[in-house]
Amino acid sequence: MSEVTVRAPGQRRVAAPWVRTRLRTAPGAAAALALLVAVTAFLAAALPLAVDRYDDAGLRRALDTAGPERTTVSLFASVTDLAAESEGWDGLEAALRPEALRDSHATLLASAGRSLPLDPEQSSHGVRTTEELVVPDPGLSRPDALPPRFSLVAQNGLADHARLRAGRLPEAPGTVTAATRTVEAAVSTETARKLRIEVGSVLHVPGLRDTPLAVRVTGVVDPLAPREAYWSADPLLRSPRLETVPDDPQRSQYWVGALLLAPGAAPAMLGTPGFTERTGGWPRPPPVCTATTCPG
Repeated sequence: MSEVTVRAPGQRRVAAPWVRTRLRTAPGAAAALALLVAVTAFLAAALPLAVDRYDDAGLRRALDTAGPERTTVSLFASVTDLAAESEGWDGLEAALRPEALRDSHATLLASAGRSLPLDPEQSSHGVRTTEELVVPDPGLSRPDALPPRFSLVAQNGLADHARLRAGRLPEAPGTVTAATRTVEAAVSTETARKLRIEVGSVLHVPGLRDTPLAVRVTGVVDPLAPREAYWSADPLLRSPRLETVPDDPQRSQYWVGALLLAPGAAPAMLGTPGFTERTGGWPRPPPVCTATTCPG
């Protein structure tokens, strides 16, 4: 440390420390410098913590607002893809049966590893039609006099994710094929109410040929945890929606809903013009990491 040499008259030289001299000659400037150093040290310690808290809050907010539709890992395989791997029509039907889907689902769930944590309880797999099919049966709700349209969905785990409100869950006795003309289905409470469907209703879905596919409604179900991924990765399963006819100056609307078939009935979709595909959904669980430690 620098020193200042001072000498009183008639005395020998005495070395005075620089800091003491500075405090005596300019106390205001010295105090300001000390305060600046203290504030800088405080900010250097506190700012990173504040930034981390801000990032963590942003991560939680992003996950809360994203919802299962954006946080679920989804895979699809169209009939065209499956046909290329199947041996004939029988092989294609077999690829849509519950046993084949269950094995594929387990393999993909296990292969995700620690780098992509998934929630097995809310995961799902099944078969669905990607084209919404017009069902002209009388008695169904018809806003603007237009018949409703339906997607056929055969998803695993309905009994574990729904409470039976009326009737019973759908079944698929025997071996269902593309030539099967009668299947069973359930609908959600909201779908039943808005489209005027009840237990015992028979809906006629267009077939590839003249004979339609008759879908008998055997049950009405209340979704358990309706905002979780099983029901919300595709909200149509629980909640029908109104669609507007494209390019219609009157903006006429019609209902679109989902018929929940038994998993074993999936091959019957091949007998409709609905463009069948296999589906799988694997939601990511809420992170236990922070914004700085979460992978990706």
